[in-house]
Amino acid sequence: MKQTGFVLVSVLIITSITSILAFSQIKENLLQERIGGNQQKEINARLAAEQGVIDAFNAIKTGTSSSAIATTLGKSPHTNQAGSTLQNIMWNETDNTFSFVSKGISYDATAYLKTTIRITEESSSSLFNDAVAGCEAVENTGNGVIDSYDSKEGVYNASLKDGAGNVLTDAKGDVLKNKSGNANVTTLNDGADIKLTGGGKIDGSLTSKGNIEAGTSSATSITGDMTAAGNIKLKDITSSGSIYAGGNLEFEKLTATAPGMAITAGGDIKNGKNSIVTVDVTYGGENQADDYFDWGAPTSGIAQPSINLGDCDPIGIASVVESIKEQIKIKKDAGDSFGSPLSSGSEFIFTEDSVSADGAVIAGVSSSTLDALGKATWMGALDENTKVLIIEDKFDSTAKKITIDGNVTLVVTDDIVIKNSTFSFKNPETSSLTIITDGKIDIDTGTNLFSGASVNLEGNVPLTIYSSHTGADAMKITANAAIYAKLYAPLGDLSLGGGAEIMGAVRGKKVKVSSGTSIHFDEALARSKDVILEGASTQYTSVYYLYND
Repeated sequence: MKQTGFVLVSVLIITSITSILAFSQIKENLLQERIGGNQQKEINARLAAEQGVIDAFNAIKTGTSSSAIATTLGKSPHTNQAGSTLQNIMWNETDNTFSFVSKGISYDATAYLKTTIRITEESSSSLFNDAVAGCEAVENTGNGVIDSYDSKEGVYNASLKDGAGNVLTDAKGDVLKNKSGNANVTTLNDGADIKLTGGGKIDGSLTSKGNIEAGTSSATSITGDMTAAGNIKLKDITSSGSIYAGGNLEFEKLTATAPGMAITAGGDIKNGKNSIVTVDVTYGGENQADDYFDWGAPTSGIAQPSINLGDCDPIGIASVVESIKEQIKIKKDAGDSFGSPLSSGSEFIFTEDSVSADGAVIAGVSSSTLDALGKATWMGALDENTKVLIIEDKFDSTAKKITIDGNVTLVVTDDIVIKNSTFSFKNPETSSLTIITDGKIDIDTGTNLFSGASVNLEGNVPLTIYSSHTGADAMKITANAAIYAKLYAPLGDLSLGGGAEIMGAVRGKKVKVSSGTSIHFDEALARSKDVILEGASTQYTSVYYLYND
């Protein structure tokens, strides 16, 4: 009996211990489950905060302005149980950065990500890095000057001054002028040639994806480098830069003595009569020049010159204008009408909202917004929120005085004629004129288009013309006047004559400069933002994880 009782006690003890262990394990499991649940909530909160950063990233990448982006960021969705919200949103214009805190919530867990995102412009933020760009050809038959200046320093060829207003001079005591040699002439398509047959001066470089032919009839001065994917043919040329021909080099009466320059030809070197060449010469074919020139044996494996100047028409101007015209048709079908604001009157004021003639507002010419502009990321600051004045008629400005008040954008679906007219700004610091058209443009004699103007405080150029016209006479300038403009017509030919003084830059399918016309490239254009924020690349600069509420 005693043994039987002992067994019972033993069983009770073992059962008690087992129960204690079981309850302990259950408690441990509950604890681990709570820990795991809390960790999962923390992870979910962090993921929610990260999603907030991603949403902010996308908002910044596709935004059109810093103020619009800040508004979008402030509307980030969130709930009390799960989601994210952005706090402490700040824009630093100096560093081009947005900073904020993304708060992620998952029930009773909270995570914070303190983030800074920098907006960096793409490497080529301007369409106008060259004075003259021809998609298929550039020809200069005149005796004008193609050079550069910086409108930030004042008008072309003006005396440079320091911050105190004192005139600057060089070591010799000569007054420094706002004029320099950074006016490059380029062609963009494969096989596109540059031909200079006049006696003009190119104060800059020539870069051709085809051939270069210069100085065939009279003296031409080229101060910068000459680079061609094909052949280079020079006559009666004084060059201060290096010469690089992917093919053959043929020259006569060439003066090439500048220290530090060199001549390279992937193919043959021909002729050389009456030339003075004291620089290093490298060639890959035959030396067919005069016996006077002995440059040794040819060099094998000369690399082709590296020429990559981008697309002829990065905007896709034809599709943009076609989309604009489709939207105009929709507006017309809805009852809108677009007239001719210059049919009567002599003095006009164009604002961002309307047009007035001799003091009276013209009915039917009011502002619209076009979604097509939002798709054209290479059209300056234009977007789907831009106010546009639509003119479905010939824009005939003959003997008119036109004042631009604000940043005005015109869409003209017919030809444009400007003759004996003056265009000016009510306030040059806050005004500009942009014209988008598929019609022909004829700028004739007696015209003054914003002479002496420069890039305004908002970064806009005085006059910008985007043309999708495909004809041989897409844009013709015969005015003997001062014009400040950047001209973009990659599908049609540009004829620039009449002895005009063009400040700005030009791009066309074929560009012909004649009759003493000069082009003074404004170096400020190379710094202008033809690509809006949507075209910028956005990158993280710093992310900090903070978990305290």
